[in-house]
Amino acid sequence: MLIEAKYAWRIERDEQKTADLLRSLVSKYPSEKDFRVELGNVLGKTDPDGEIAECQAALALDPEYGVALNQMAFALLRKSDFAGAQTALERYVAVAPDQFNPLDSLGLLLFLRGRYDEAIDKYKKAMALNNWYGSEGPIAYMLALKEDYDGALVWLERYMTSVTSDAFRAEGPAWQGIINYLIGRRVLAFERLEAGLALARSGKSTFREGIILVIRGFMRCDMGEMERARKDFDLARRILEQVSTSSQIAWRIGQLYYDIRSGDPAATDRVMAELDRIVPPENMPPWSAAMRRSFLILMYLGRGDDEAALREAALPRVFEVVNPNMNFNLMSLGGSNMPLAVTGIAELLDRRGETDKAIEEYRLLMTTGPGTGLRRLINPLYHFRIAGLYEKKGDKAKAIEHYRKFLGIWKNADPDLPESGLAKVRLAALEK
Repeated sequence: MLIEAKYAWRIERDEQKTADLLRSLVSKYPSEKDFRVELGNVLGKTDPDGEIAECQAALALDPEYGVALNQMAFALLRKSDFAGAQTALERYVAVAPDQFNPLDSLGLLLFLRGRYDEAIDKYKKAMALNNWYGSEGPIAYMLALKEDYDGALVWLERYMTSVTSDAFRAEGPAWQGIINYLIGRRVLAFERLEAGLALARSGKSTFREGIILVIRGFMRCDMGEMERARKDFDLARRILEQVSTSSQIAWRIGQLYYDIRSGDPAATDRVMAELDRIVPPENMPPWSAAMRRSFLILMYLGRGDDEAALREAALPRVFEVVNPNMNFNLMSLGGSNMPLAVTGIAELLDRRGETDKAIEEYRLLMTTGPGTGLRRLINPLYHFRIAGLYEKKGDKAKAIEHYRKFLGIWKNADPDLPESGLAKVRLAALEK
């Protein structure tokens, strides 16, 4: 009967039939914990409470059953019960202290909760047990999130030497490209993205190739290289359209951004309608609705409908809601970081002369950790822009603080980018 259930699940893809067969097994063999976990896994797609109940039943049979603890933790996480998930994973670590997976899972959970130093510690301990699973990648990302970009780049080099395939290795130069772009080294950024594409192709990782193209397209839009961006998004479309629903969404979001930046309302509406067909807004969880909202804001701003943009901005946005399904792969985190700057509302408030509100907007974009929703990388240009706002306001000390921070991060920026020179001139004037 178990073989029949697995066939129904994997081949026939019949969730109801699978669940019915597993319920029969649970009824016939009530002391078999594995059947409980199997049933919970099937229920989890539509009934997380049912999955949790089955995991609890398995744990009643064996309180140290690590598989059930891990599965229950992620079911709790999907319900945004971060504290409950952490309790389950800490139990998992306690019963299996010499295993990689409990520490790896707990590291991810602590990242989602904004407890980066603790998360990094768990990943380092996991790496000591198994150093070829790529724990260096999560460590690098969290260092970058803490604005330690140099440290992040070092850990990404370690990541690329530890993973065992070009498919996984491709994520290293992709993140190096993103980070170098953020710190003003754009020539190097595009070189690293090209290296990531080569590894993705070598490793036959179609979705990574497509996602790197989407990321590069976003960057090219921001640099005004619209024709090159169009080609990247078009190639991404051809690669990703046949992969998965998530991939279909990824290239369309890139195309949406291109159409917004190109000032083409008809094309923008058409792509948004396609996205809404794939995932109807009424069915979206809060984190997906927040992502959609971020693009609605850009659409309204691009059409000069400032009031509509502000109405959307009053609702939870992508940097205010933690996605409990987020993990450390390029599809999940890479997409969550696009576009790399979300300053439209701050710029609108500044134009309206609402300096304090604009400063508060930047503060939200630069504040991460426990109790916050920001898991996107902090764009260093925010320091440059908020420094200008503090300067306008007459807060000399704060302006100096942020200009110094910006220049420290952009210390090796490409010489043709104007922001470093402007920051140096303004800082020198303030320090007289």
